[in-house]
Amino acid sequence: MNHKRVRAPVVRRETEGADQEVQEATHRHRTHVGAMCPWGPSQGRLALESLWELADLEDPLTRKVRILYTIPNFVTAGSGQAMVNIIDRLDRNRFEPSVAVSRRGGKLVDHLESSGVDVIEAPVAVDPQPVRSLPIRVWRARQPFVGRFDIWHSFNWQGDFTEPLIAYSSGAKSWLYTKKNMGFASKSWRLRSLLASRIAVQNDEMTRLFFRKQWFRYKVRYVPTGIDVEPWQAAAADDSFRERHSIPEGSVVIVSVGNVHPNKNQGALVPVLKDLDGAHLVLAGRILDAGYSQELADAAEAVGAGERLHQIGLVENVAGMLKQCDIFALVSHSEGSPVAMLEAMAVGVPGVYSAIPGIRERITDSHDGFLADPDDGRAIVERLCQLAEAPNLRSSMGGAARSTAELRGRVESEVARYETLYLELGS
Repeated sequence: MNHKRVRAPVVRRETEGADQEVQEATHRHRTHVGAMCPWGPSQGRLALESLWELADLEDPLTRKVRILYTIPNFVTAGSGQAMVNIIDRLDRNRFEPSVAVSRRGGKLVDHLESSGVDVIEAPVAVDPQPVRSLPIRVWRARQPFVGRFDIWHSFNWQGDFTEPLIAYSSGAKSWLYTKKNMGFASKSWRLRSLLASRIAVQNDEMTRLFFRKQWFRYKVRYVPTGIDVEPWQAAAADDSFRERHSIPEGSVVIVSVGNVHPNKNQGALVPVLKDLDGAHLVLAGRILDAGYSQELADAAEAVGAGERLHQIGLVENVAGMLKQCDIFALVSHSEGSPVAMLEAMAVGVPGVYSAIPGIRERITDSHDGFLADPDDGRAIVERLCQLAEAPNLRSSMGGAARSTAELRGRVESEVARYETLYLELGS
């Protein structure tokens, strides 16, 4: 007797009635399977359920999708909070999240474990060389994960291709990664993408630039970054911020949040200190390139504003700092989908931004921010001066930025897209 293979329908969480959809889909599937039984539909459904119970198996249509999120660590990996924001909001009736890190540490690990999320300390990637012994290294690395997860979701921003090998060899059905940065030149990135079940891109132009080929294109899903808007808006201003950094009250403060590195292009901001007498420039972020940091300091000294450039490193209370600043600037040469931009917008700080992929689809020029070519230093300075000299413009543009963040920058929208993707892969 020939039986057609019955495939469970993909159930997408689009409305509040999604749970009802799952129940209806489950009933339809059981009825279909039961109808194939020679003793009739009713007996067929009972037999099916009895087999699952005797085998100590969960109903495959109602069992939670087990997801392993991977990230190198929560100490130096800057995207840890973005990943935790997603995990915190997953529907736990449908999904069972766990996390794998190569090195434990940080408050986020404590937060995850206190919320019932298992955090596994184990490597999820191995050295790809030498190739001859790669299968052995993959086989060993798979051991902590065998049979435990349906889907792996990688938040490792490097172009490693050994993680999907470990995932599939451990029994995972699907492996996906989130593409954050705009790099794709290496063979490792191509291998990583070929091995992926799906690729979540954070801006529209990644698909056009990197994934136009048909063997990539069908895997791509657009999932823009979001943030938890309300805490940023409700945060209190850091009243001692200006005093700690010797910034006089009443001075215009321009702030840029991001690692100090040539790609972030902070050098294009320093000349504004010459044009705006009394203005201060704050660079908040890790110094990844000490030589570049010194170049910035030297450039400020050259225009007689050395004491008005503040390289303050990592800041714990970013929201409180932003509420003490007048203008936000992010003029990087490349970005994926910068969270710092959304945070500044949520707080209501008007900004000057690079007209590049990842930013220009979020900002409407002259409405909720100014856009400028990152290579046009003069245009960047002119936009900064325009905001610095017009308090009313800062107020109106900051209000528009806040509204944009509320409408199109929420993490809830990001989570809904990921849940749809997980159900697609886990069905």
